Amino acid sequence: MTGPFVFDVTAIRESAQRIEYALDEVPDSGYTTCTDSGSSLVSETLKLFIDEFTKKLKSEKRNAKRIAEAMEGCADDFDKTESEQVHQVLRFLAILVSR
Repeated sequence: MTGPFVFDVTAIRESAQRIEYALDEVPDSGYTTCTDSGSSLVSETLKLFIDEFTKKLKSEKRNAKRIAEAMEGCADDFDKTESEQVHQVLRFLAILVSR
């Protein structure tokens, strides 16, 4: 961690990347239904559950990816703000030294 901020920009970026990598490992589809359940009602209910689960999973993956992207954006903002403040301090010190 550098500068006056308590934010560890590198750690924020790494966390966001870990989230994105983990999400990439979760399949969007391919969850199977039980066709040999002995009852069409059970089979249809299970299919409905799996379809709803798959929809919710895709939605949550999109939300998590947006959060990870926002984390990376925040890290960039922290980095930029910190760099600007460091430059301002350096300019101020240069003015003091030149007097």
